[in-house]
Amino acid sequence: MVGSLPGTSCSESLNSPTWKGNNSTAISSGVSLSVSRGGSISVSANDQASLAGLKCDYNLYWCEDGEPVFRIAGNTITLTQWKAMGYDQHSLRINPNFASFATLIPSAPLNFGTNLGSAWQYGLDPKTQWNGSDPIVKAQPAAWQLGAYVR
Repeated sequence: MVGSLPGTSCSESLNSPTWKGNNSTAISSGVSLSVSRGGSISVSANDQASLAGLKCDYNLYWCEDGEPVFRIAGNTITLTQWKAMGYDQHSLRINPNFASFATLIPSAPLNFGTNLGSAWQYGLDPKTQWNGSDPIVKAQPAAWQLGAYVR
């Protein structure tokens, strides 16, 4: 596996984050928010066989306009259909209640993640200021949190 991709993404349209696979990617412990009914995640694949090796689970999806949708191999499917394909079996569809859309920090910890190992043990501290210096990091608690920030 090349690595897991924890983090937070926010989209206001159909131009959503795109995964371009190499048969060794995992997307876990992430938060994806879509303001309109656009794709929460877009997988660039020529056919279903191209999805081999993709691991996507323990994520949080939220779309203000209804059920999040995915664009897979040129088709649009719902989160329910995506789960029926075997992906995101432990993922949730709940509002992350960001305290601010500027920082994408949830108002309360999202303790729904999974342990991604020592390479991802640290997340961003909410006190981090993006002023050209190294960010302040914080260790994950026993119940791993979703997203880029650890509260």
